Order: sequence, then C-alpha cells, then structure tokens
Amino acid sequence: MLDAMYSLPTWVLGVLVVGLAAAVSGLGLLVVHRFVPTDVRRSHNDIAGYVSNVAAFVYAVLLAFLAVGVWDDYGKAQLTVQLEANAASDVFRAAEGIPRPSGGACGRASAPMSTSCSERNGRCRPAAA
Repeated sequence: MLDAMYSLPTWVLGVLVVGLAAAVSGLGLLVVHRFVPTDVRRSHNDIAGYVSNVAAFVYAVLLAFLAVGVWDDYGKAQLTVQLEANAASDVFRAAEGIPRPSGGACGRASAPMSTSCSERNGRCRPAAA
C-alpha cells in the first residue's frame, strides 16, 4: 500500500488527498442535514462560531511563528554567505602579497569562486590571473 502511494507523483497524491478530504466533508454535511433536525442545528451555531474563531486564531499564531522562523533562517544563511565571501576575498588579497609562483596559484584558485558568487548576485567581476 505504501509503495503504491510513494510511486505516485506529488501533484497526484495532493489532488487525491484534497479530493478525498472534500468528499468526506461533503458526505458528512449531507448526513447531518438529512438526519439532524434544523432546530437542533440552529442552537449550535453560536458555539460553532466561537470554536471557529479560536481555530483561526491558533492557525494565525502558528503561521506567524513559522514566518518568523523562516525569516530568521534566511538571515542566518545571508550572514553565512557574507562571511564566506569575505573569507574568499581575504584569501585573494593575501595571495597578492605572496611571491609569484605560489601567490599566483592561490589567487587563481580563489578567483573562480569569487566570480561565480558575484555572477549569481548579478555583479559579474572578472577572475584575476
């Protein structure tokens, strides 16, 4: 059973899950409308409204915590990229002070990474030899 589920594409599985949930909820609505009288259902509307508001509030709070967590991770990733770029720049600049046979090799080794990083950001900087 699980093997068949894992072999389906994600979009098909998503459509099946959402469709099945909608079908079950629609079937439940039809059963309740058919077997529970209107007067009994009407008396529960006020309480259902409060429960719905509480569920919406909890969902909003969880969504806010999720957004804050993602934003924090994005900030940490951005800081890591800046630190790596600074380290690559330091290697490139330090290689300029080393005599030519070794220093040129260090500079050439660090230049492609610097060029690659800056091309991704839209600021193409040619690799120095």
